[in-house]
Amino acid sequence: MELMAAQLTRSLNSLGWRSVLAFPAKPTELVAKFFEGSGAEVLIAPEISAGNTAAARVLFSLVRKTRADHVHFHFTPFLTPMIWASRLGGARGIYFTDHISRPQGALPSAAVGAKLLIGKYIALPYRRVFCVCDFVKSFNTARGYVSPERLTTLYNGIDFAHIADGATGAEFRTKFGIDADKILISQIGWLRPEKGLDVFIRAAAAAAQQDERLHFLIAGDGPNREEYAQMCRQLGLADRVTFAGLIADPLGEGFYASSDVICLLSRWQEAFAYVILEAMANAKPFIGTRVGGIPEAVEDGITGYLVATEDADQAAKRMMALGRDKELRVSLGKAAYDRVRRHFDLKDQIAKLISYYGVS
Repeated sequence: MELMAAQLTRSLNSLGWRSVLAFPAKPTELVAKFFEGSGAEVLIAPEISAGNTAAARVLFSLVRKTRADHVHFHFTPFLTPMIWASRLGGARGIYFTDHISRPQGALPSAAVGAKLLIGKYIALPYRRVFCVCDFVKSFNTARGYVSPERLTTLYNGIDFAHIADGATGAEFRTKFGIDADKILISQIGWLRPEKGLDVFIRAAAAAAQQDERLHFLIAGDGPNREEYAQMCRQLGLADRVTFAGLIADPLGEGFYASSDVICLLSRWQEAFAYVILEAMANAKPFIGTRVGGIPEAVEDGITGYLVATEDADQAAKRMMALGRDKELRVSLGKAAYDRVRRHFDLKDQIAKLISYYGVS
C-alpha cells in the first residue's frame, strides 16, 4: 500500500497535482524510503484511524489547511463522520477503498430500515467506492449504502521495479540456513487461525513424508506463533519448517525469490491479498483456497491451484505435484507472471484511479 501511495503521488505530481498522505503514526524508516523523491507531503494525525467525531474534527482542519480537492480513505471505517467533515472542509471528490476481508462463510446481506437510511445519508458524499475485487463489491452492492453506479472494482497492483532478483533470493535462503537444493514451499502473513496456518502445517506434514527434498517456510508474526511451532514439533516437522518471523519488505528482501511455491490457505474471505500478486510477479506458482477474491487472481491449473478450505490432504497433493515437477513449476510460474503483468501492474491501476479522480 505504501508503494502504491508513492506511485500515486509521482503520477499526480507529473500532472501538476499535490499529494498529501495522512498517517496515524510516523512511517517506519523503510516506508519513508518509498516516499523519497515522490514529492509526497506526509502528515501525522494519530486520531484519524479511529473514524469518530474527534477524527472528523482533525480531518476537517487538515482538509481546510491543505485545501484538498479530493480525499481518499483507506483502512478507515466505511461509515464515519469523517466523510462529511471532508465535504464541509471543502473537498469536492470523496472516495473510499474497501480492502476488508470478510469472516469465514460470510455472505452478502442487505441493510434494512433505519440502518439503511442512516447509512445512505452518511455515505452520500462518496463520489466513488472502490472495491479490491468483485467479491468485495458484491458485499457493498448488497448492503445498499451507495448506489451500484458508484461502486467500482479496482484490483490491487504490483510495483515491478521493487522485485528482488534471484541473487537476493539465494541470500535470503543463506540467512535462514535453507539449503539451495531444497524445494521451498512458503506461506507469509499473520500467524492467526484466519490465515489457515494449521492447514498449511498439516499439509506440509503429509507432503514431507513423501518427498525429503521439500522444506517449508512460515513468515510473519502473530498471536498463534508458538502454537504453530508446537504443532510442527508434534508432527515431526521441527527440522523441516523454518519460522522466519516478521519480514519488513518481503518483495525487496527476497522472500518470494527464494521460494519455489507460495501458499495462502486462508479460512476467512480474503479481499485481494497482495501475497498472491507478489508471488505471481516473481513467477511462482500459487496454492490458495477458494475463498473471497483469491479465485479472481488465481487461474486453477494455469497459474496455480485452488483447494477447498480446511482440505490439508488436497493442499498436500498440490505441494507434492509441484515439488516433484520443475517443468510444471516453471510453466505455472510463467503463466502467473504473464497474468499479473497484463492485469495487475501498479502503474495501470494508478492510471485507472486517477481517471476516476478526473485529474488530467
